[in-house]
Amino acid sequence: MPIVLVEAEKSALALTAWAERNARRIVAVAMGGAWGWKAKTGRSSNSNGKRVDETGPTPGLEYASRGRKSFILLDANTFTNEKVRYARSKLVQHLNAQGADVMVLDLPSIPRVNGPDDFIAVCGDEAMALVLDGPREQSDWPEPALLGDELPPVQPFDFAFLPCSFRPLVDDVSERMQIPPDYAAAIVVVALAGCVGRRASIRPKAVDQWRVIPNLWGANIAPPGFMKSPVLRSVVLPLTRIEELWHAEHEHEREVFETEREVEELRWQAWREESKKSIKKGGSAQTAPGNTVKAPPQKRLILADSTFEKLHEILSDNPAGVLVVRDELPGWLAQLDKQGREGERAFYLQGWNGAGSFTIDRIGRGSIRVPAVCISLFGNIQPSRLRCYLSTALAGGPNDDGLFQRFQIIVWPDPPGKWRLIDRAPNTAALAVAEKIFNSLSSLSTEEPIDACFAADAQNLFFSWWTELEGKIRGAPGLHPAMLGHLSKYRSLMPSLALLFALADRAALDAAIPAGMTVGLEHARQAAAYCEYLESHANRVYTCVVSPETAAARDLAYHIKVGDLPELFTTRDVYVKGWRSLDSAERARVARSFGRCGLGA
Repeated sequence: MPIVLVEAEKSALALTAWAERNARRIVAVAMGGAWGWKAKTGRSSNSNGKRVDETGPTPGLEYASRGRKSFILLDANTFTNEKVRYARSKLVQHLNAQGADVMVLDLPSIPRVNGPDDFIAVCGDEAMALVLDGPREQSDWPEPALLGDELPPVQPFDFAFLPCSFRPLVDDVSERMQIPPDYAAAIVVVALAGCVGRRASIRPKAVDQWRVIPNLWGANIAPPGFMKSPVLRSVVLPLTRIEELWHAEHEHEREVFETEREVEELRWQAWREESKKSIKKGGSAQTAPGNTVKAPPQKRLILADSTFEKLHEILSDNPAGVLVVRDELPGWLAQLDKQGREGERAFYLQGWNGAGSFTIDRIGRGSIRVPAVCISLFGNIQPSRLRCYLSTALAGGPNDDGLFQRFQIIVWPDPPGKWRLIDRAPNTAALAVAEKIFNSLSSLSTEEPIDACFAADAQNLFFSWWTELEGKIRGAPGLHPAMLGHLSKYRSLMPSLALLFALADRAALDAAIPAGMTVGLEHARQAAAYCEYLESHANRVYTCVVSPETAAARDLAYHIKVGDLPELFTTRDVYVKGWRSLDSAERARVARSFGRCGLGA
């Protein structure tokens, strides 16, 4: 016969009477409270020799075992009393260990109803039958709901997206480090933008004078241990070597300058002495020597870390712009979000389009004006840090100004399925071609920059692609507002990519780069295909934006899934682990309440 475990004696008596009236075969057992199934069973001595009580299941509970149907029907306050729910979960655990066929029942929340006796008196015998015979769960857990942690698919990388000249380098680095080629390719594209900067531009329209400077921002999204830093160093190695050569040249020019400055200082000293003598004799001062010696500007191409004031000063000597590399992007983003950093944030926002001027005024240092701030930027970020940042940055506050949407070259590929041990020398030929291209493009003149436009067939392709893009931006239902802002930046992305790809292939072939260069159909197609690929990755990025509460619930679900927690656990079991987003009692409680996935206080 099935056993029905209830809390109070009057509940057991009411169920027994109900069973007799309805010819039902059940044994109603009163436990004497939610914890009544556990009682004092004796006394023993602990390790210190002190006599202590022993507790265990109430005698008779052993009948709920060996496959016997055992219903647990506690009072209606189970919904509101967390301690009662915890007691019930422990009872479920004990009965399952005994091999019982456990069924958890719930009384509806109805006024004037607490126990089964009240329920029968208010609602009648048929209602009680529905409770016992209705849908049942094998445990205390409801049907789980999705937490939004399923990432949408992304378009796989195709080497055809890249100029032919860079495919061997991306393939070599990706294979040696056993990472998806998406990462190395993204760095290559932004490094190209950093080399070109304001040395070239393109007019996307056939007649209009709208001009696009091909500087870009990008980021690789990957968990820890995915070789983000090594691949970044490997791809930008040619730029680092160019920077070292420029530094050596600057040191030599600096030595020459110091010598010339000393000579000029001597001329000024001689002029002062001669002028003093002439004035003492009633004459006039001699003609002053001119200031003909100027300190040589230091050419820069790539920066790892600097204050924005120093970066502004560097840009005043480098009108073509620079590439800023931030190995850990979250630190840079957090720095810009701080109160009092509004000027720095505005500086970087201005530097994204490569055309706006920026002036810094400082007491003692005067005013430094950069006519056109041009900054290409690349960094790495972990998915968890990205989710945390976006959940606050895109919540409509003062920092929701489109800064992150400027990261157009952002990739988040699926992790590789298999790992292979690769131990071979780098492809020096591929690296040499990359160095050749970067050297050629970084040597273009900033005084007479390349003024490019599309060929006729490429122009038609761009207009068709642009029309489709505007349809997405203006009419796509259900897109996250941040995704719409991100797509709006693609208006300049596609022509920028087409120009960069065309310049790279010309430089690889030692072909002349005319001042009025034409970008052909092949590179326009590459750019359009790469934009489609990037759009799928951007969709993955903005889909991951969730509230902090949902993020905490998702993290808790992950730890449950991988076995970091026992089958039944308390809130304290969670927050004592110190996991991110679950490191306090309140955060753990909120995460648990999202899906009733915690079973205690």
